[in-house]
Amino acid sequence: MLKRITGLVVICLFTLPMVAQDKPGTLLWKVTFPGNHQESYVFGTFHEVSPAFFDSLGNVLDKLRQSDVLYVERTQSDATTGTDAAALLTRNKAGWHSLLDTGEQRIFEAFVTKAEDTSYYRYSPLVLTLVLFRMYSQQFCDTTERVSNELMDTHIEQLAILQKIKSLSLDDDQVKILAGNKPSSGDKTYVAASIHLMDLMLKEDLSGCNEVADYKNMQLDYAFSQSPKTDTSILLERNNKWIAILRQAFLKKNCFVAVGFRHLFYKDGIISQLKQLGFNVTPVNVYKERLPAN
Repeated sequence: MLKRITGLVVICLFTLPMVAQDKPGTLLWKVTFPGNHQESYVFGTFHEVSPAFFDSLGNVLDKLRQSDVLYVERTQSDATTGTDAAALLTRNKAGWHSLLDTGEQRIFEAFVTKAEDTSYYRYSPLVLTLVLFRMYSQQFCDTTERVSNELMDTHIEQLAILQKIKSLSLDDDQVKILAGNKPSSGDKTYVAASIHLMDLMLKEDLSGCNEVADYKNMQLDYAFSQSPKTDTSILLERNNKWIAILRQAFLKKNCFVAVGFRHLFYKDGIISQLKQLGFNVTPVNVYKERLPAN
């Protein structure tokens, strides 16, 4: 199975006491502002989940079609400009071995051998974690309806294009963001995550697929009153930048925002920040029925 995945993977970043509003059972949020007639929606994507899942969400499709503009993390046209993806290839085998114990080195070696691709040694731990997470999600966890490796976000953008809806980027240069990010925890967390994902794939172990299942079942805890327990500096930095764009856009147009669902979590996430700015943000059923009141 691993032999099918080779070459550089360019990534749409994504991307960890419970109360009722923290688990609304949806991925879609309505956004309005008092005294303003515009009506916008925020949808949490899972980049690696099959576009067929998005197409099954009737109410989400309706809200997209009714919008004036679509905001995504990075449009396909913008993705062709900016920093060359080669900027992500900054490491080597010796550098990786200096971060690994003997057992971890064996796992890495076995993975590279099975994949027949030594380029994995060239990624930083952060980027490698994202690359491997995409592989694991698409090739092991979300396979039932998958006919290609098209990302959900790309599919949403294509639907907007068919409806002649303007698509805009929230990020300027994702490669530059990844290449320049220095996790506060250093490489340690991402080294462990990379080796864990490699081990799961080598063993064809599906025990790490809970996140995909929870997303598709909409069993997400948004933890709005909490701070993240792990390093999410790259997420939060982008959230703050996006909010500066969206707070103005929501007052002028009926917008549909499709970004990785992790950007909606926690007290510094998109949902909480919009509420802090005075917007009314309410969960909406992804299907036609209304959600029960909290």
